Parts: sequence; structure tokens; C-alpha cells
Amino acid sequence: MSARRLTLQAVSIAPFLMAGWLGVSTRLFVDDWRIPQYSPGEEARLCAYREPVRHALALRQGTGLPDANHVRAVACEWLNGSREGKLHPLFPSFYGDSFQEGPKEQVLEAEITLLRQLRLLAEEEARLGRFDAAAGDLASLIEVGEVLKPSDFVTVLSIGRRQSDALSSLEGTFSKLRPDSRQIIESALCNSSADRLLNDILQRSRRQYVQHCKVMQLNPPSIEDVQMFVRVGNLMKDKRSPEKPFGEARRVALASRTDMPILLNAANLAWLSERQFEAQSRKIRQALLAYQPEHIRRQLLNR
Repeated sequence: MSARRLTLQAVSIAPFLMAGWLGVSTRLFVDDWRIPQYSPGEEARLCAYREPVRHALALRQGTGLPDANHVRAVACEWLNGSREGKLHPLFPSFYGDSFQEGPKEQVLEAEITLLRQLRLLAEEEARLGRFDAAAGDLASLIEVGEVLKPSDFVTVLSIGRRQSDALSSLEGTFSKLRPDSRQIIESALCNSSADRLLNDILQRSRRQYVQHCKVMQLNPPSIEDVQMFVRVGNLMKDKRSPEKPFGEARRVALASRTDMPILLNAANLAWLSERQFEAQSRKIRQALLAYQPEHIRRQLLNR
């Protein structure tokens, strides 16, 4: 066999040999780093969302205005699941576990779809002059948002923004509500804030990032980095200006060679979102209080 023929045959079968080698190597090669897996308990919490997610995403299939009974039934499913302890916030299990990809992304997409449908329904009810029905749908929107909102900074920001937008769009109707409908709105706002959990989210992110650095043999955060995380978290628990905790942290964050700037930026955006929602909520609750009869006003003030 001539050398020329051998060369041609070798060239012709080379791609197949390469493909075969890649197939075998991917089966046999073991990397030192494996993506962390969910624990059985975490998988159970995620699987509990299967039917609520399917029903919420199905709301996208219609055209025009949503069917009121259908939307309210799905909202009740989410709220009852949360009240009965079946649906929980989905906290990150490891560094990089977020609502921006994978099954958790679909859960957040489903909840945002439901919030959007509730807002459309409330706005349509208000347009038709059915202000008390609109108030009930708005209260459901606020409460459904709280099912996932405390999970991480992505959910705080994404859901908080939609809660604020819905409040703004219906704020002009509150003076036209019956006293019981005003109480429904006031109660929903009273129970809705991830503010008390922002520090928990920040410190969980810090601990998971430190563990990630150990596993990946990366440079861990410095002592100054960790101290700043703790300091920022403590300031977040106080009712202070949003500029104070993060303005002070910028110097350390910019000098850090870790992921600290990314984490603090996410925390900053979530903090600002909550400050806006909290200010808006306080303003609306004060306005609702002014409309209430005297005996109801005393009850609310004594909470």
C-alpha cells in the first residue's frame, strides 16, 4: 500500500476517531469539581411547586384579558400552599444556585406570570368601577409575591418591583373602597417586606462564597472583606439611608479581588428596591388609615 493511500485513509478516518475518543473520554473523565446537588429536602421543596408552576404558566396561553375565576383560583393555590407549609421560599443551596437558570428560573417565571395576570385583572376591575374586587386582586398580588420574595436578592428585586408597580397603578382607587376592602389592602402591606431578611440573604451568600472558594481552591475573601459583609448586614437591619451601608462598602469592594463586588451590588439593588416599596407601602397605609372609621383606625394603630 502506498504511503499516499495510507495518508488519505488516515485523514478520512481521523474525524471518526476523534469523535469516538471524545465519547469515551467524557464517560471516563472525572473532574475534581462537581456541581453541588440538592439535598432530598431541597428537592422536595422544589418539587412542591410542580403543579402551581404548571397552572400559573398556563395563564400565558390565553389572549386578551385573563379569565377572572381562573386567575383567582391559581392565586388561591399558591397562597394556600404557602399557608399550609407546602410552598416555601427557595433559598440558595450553594454559591451560584440562583433563579436565573434551571428549575428555579421556571418557578420565578411562573410567579411573575401570575403577578402580571393579577395586576391586569385588578386594573380591569378598577376600570369597570368594581373597586373592591380590584382591591382583593391587588392584595392577592402582594401576598403571592411574598411566597418567593425572601429567597434571594434576585427574587427581592424582581418581585418587589412588580409589587410597587401594581400599587402605583391602583393607588388612585383606594379612597373609593369600603372599610373592609381597605383593611384587606392594609393587612397585605403590613405582612409584606423582605427587609428583615436582607441581612440573612447577604450572610448566606457570604458563607456559601467562602465555601465555594475552599472547594475551588480560590483566594478566599480577606478578613477586611468578611468584616465589611458583617458591617453592611448590620446596617441593612437598621432603618437607615440606603447610601450609608453601601457607600461605606464601595472602597473595600473595589479593592477586593473576589466576587464581593458582585454580591454587594446585588444586595444594594435589593436594598434600594425594598426601601422604595417600604416608603410606598407606608404612604398608602397612612392614606388608608385616614379613610377608616375611628374604631377601626384605633385597632390598626394598636397593632
